[in-house]
Amino acid sequence: MLDVVLLAEILWCVLWYRSVGIHKSLLYSGGFVAAGYVSLQVSEWFTNTFLPPTNPVFTWVEGHLATDSQTRSVLSRYLPPQPAAVDLGHSHWLAYYVIQGIMVVAMTAAVFSAFLIVGYLVDALWDRPPASLHRSATLWSLVLGLASGSYGALLTSQLVVYLAWIRNLHGLAVLLRSSAIIHWLP
Repeated sequence: MLDVVLLAEILWCVLWYRSVGIHKSLLYSGGFVAAGYVSLQVSEWFTNTFLPPTNPVFTWVEGHLATDSQTRSVLSRYLPPQPAAVDLGHSHWLAYYVIQGIMVVAMTAAVFSAFLIVGYLVDALWDRPPASLHRSATLWSLVLGLASGSYGALLTSQLVVYLAWIRNLHGLAVLLRSSAIIHWLP
């Protein structure tokens, strides 16, 4: 089921990029890659600054981590090794990892939304006509849509992995176990 959702996300992105033309496709692809890069670089600082271990959100996530062995066995392959220099308990470190991962996805979505707004605002302010579709531009729009859709599917699958650690959403672990695409994640 999760594979169908991820493939539909990729297909939607390909069709959307094809319909907006090459210039917007380049803007959206650049915005998506830039958003992902920025969020990866800033998420650790953001998590440390705004969600310290004394924050109620951090405490809530730590208290609601899935503890059953079935969920942990499925999700353990997606955990990075715990650094020896970190002076956190296992559940504390796991809560930090889950919060930071959710922050990466949320910040990527926020920055990409800014690129979308700028694209639509520029068209509205300059009264641009709809883009004409040339054969080579359509091909490149499809390629950019496929690349951006694949990147979006990667972020979606990582978000599902992070959310599956929360006790009330541990049913996502069953979807992860049966997904072929998720097993290709690094």
